[in-house]
Amino acid sequence: MRFRGLNAPPYDVAGFNFAHSHGVRGYPYVDGEAFEWTGLNSKRLPFTLYFLNTLEPDLFPKAWNSWWKALANGEPGELVHPLLGPVQAVVRDGDVQLVAQVISGIVVHVNFSTAIKDPAEKRPDFTVKAKAAAGRAADADNAAAAASIPYPADMPGPSLLDMVKQIDGLLFLLKNEALGVIAQVQGVIDFMVTFIDTNRPDHFAIHARDALVSLWVSLDALAQEVGANTARKTGSETLKSPTTLEAFARRHGNALADIVELNVSAIGAPEVPAGATLKFYVSP
Repeated sequence: MRFRGLNAPPYDVAGFNFAHSHGVRGYPYVDGEAFEWTGLNSKRLPFTLYFLNTLEPDLFPKAWNSWWKALANGEPGELVHPLLGPVQAVVRDGDVQLVAQVISGIVVHVNFSTAIKDPAEKRPDFTVKAKAAAGRAADADNAAAAASIPYPADMPGPSLLDMVKQIDGLLFLLKNEALGVIAQVQGVIDFMVTFIDTNRPDHFAIHARDALVSLWVSLDALAQEVGANTARKTGSETLKSPTTLEAFARRHGNALADIVELNVSAIGAPEVPAGATLKFYVSP
């Protein structure tokens, strides 16, 4: 084992502990919970290091002084693990045992954790684009209000901003639902822009039109990024008999969370009736 370029003294306990992270959701009339895997947590790497001169010369205090500087630094550094190979790791905690009966040095227990330097490199950053869209939605609402541009009568939210805010909470767990809301907002924008083009060629309305188009473009960029990370082929089935979403998921080899994501409108009843059409993911 090496850490920050330092060769380890004799050591034992060189394994690692691991755990997964899941988004846990329950559904009406469905027993149990759905677990959506969101990634592997940082691995915990425990070591017991023996800075004992009876094992090797100059381990204490010479080698220990160099190691203490490395262990006292909480920033990530390269650790070469006997099982995992080179990883970025941080020192989480440890303890140093100086025993009166042992005059040749000290025994150190230390726990490392694997680390990533830049989380943005590990997952798509939808949040930045979602916040940008929210800012443009507020601008579009204000411009539309100043120019007295009406919303459509069947608009599924009180304002463009309220609709865009729904997207942010869906981006990492219900991406297809987020894409659906984006499409709804773009439909509202299309209605409002058509109204301006047909009825209001004045300065105030043109300013509102520019704000609406800017929001549409921002949402389109967000949709393309989300869609690039949800590009899985889907199929559909029209039910010949009633079924539950859980049974439908098993039949098609899908996770229940995936079936719910594709068929959000079907989760309000114990069974999906015959004649309904459900979507599912097709295996590649």
